[in-house]
This record gives sequence, C-alpha cells and structure tokens, in this order.
Amino acid sequence: MPFRFSLQPVLRFRASLERQHELLLEQANQKTAALRLEIEAVDRHSTESAARAQRELEAGSPAAELHFELLCRSSLLEYRRKLEAELTRCEELRQRRSLEYRQARQQREVIEQLRHERLKIYRLEEAHRQQQRLDEAFLARREFLRRG
Repeated sequence: MPFRFSLQPVLRFRASLERQHELLLEQANQKTAALRLEIEAVDRHSTESAARAQRELEAGSPAAELHFELLCRSSLLEYRRKLEAELTRCEELRQRRSLEYRQARQQREVIEQLRHERLKIYRLEEAHRQQQRLDEAFLARREFLRRG
C-alpha cells in the first residue's frame, strides 16, 4: 500500500500561499531598489546642476539663467522629497511582505514536517509488516520441512 498523506491538499495550498507571498515580497524589493536608484540619480543630477551653476556664476552668466537653474534645483529637491516619502512607504510595505512571507513559509513547514513524520512512521510500519511476512514465510517453510 503506497504512502498517502491526508493533508496533501493543505500542503499544496500552503506552498501556493508561500509562493504568492514570495512573489509579493520580490515585487516590494524591486520597487524599493528602483526608488533607491532613482534617488541616487536625482542626487547625481543635483550635484551636477550645482557644479554647473557654480561654473555659470563664475563665468558671469545672466541672472535669468541662474534663477532658472535655482528653480530647477528646487523642483529637483521637491521631487527627491516625494521619492523619499514613497521609499518610506515602500520600505514599510516590504517589511510587511517579508513578515507575511515568513509566516506563510512557517505554516507550510509545519505541514511539511508533519508529512515527514508520517512518512517516517509509514516506512517503519511497512518495514515491520515486511519483516512479519518474512518471519511467517520462514515459519511456514520450517513447518513444511519438518512435516515433510
């Protein structure tokens, strides 16, 4: 008789939930990483803009160009603040997703451990049944040879 685990549908369901939470965590990680890269790009652009403004100031650029440069930098800083706020929200979401994934994994592992224990018991019982069959065959042969 082959091994049958009565909770196999539950195990498949738990594994499916774990995979879904893993995918959601990966999405949150990707979004967080993308926001960090975007902030780094904004910081580089801001540094370059400041250096360009300094060179233009030293070269005697018109005030209108300098004013425009300051407006651009101000807009860039506002954009960076929005990115930081979104990054904070994404980090919180990522932490929540991480917790949900760990919980789903633990729930699946509990069922998996139960399956392993039941399989171990099944194998022991199967080995015991096999040994009983061998013993019975040996005794039957011995009885047959004794009578014969």
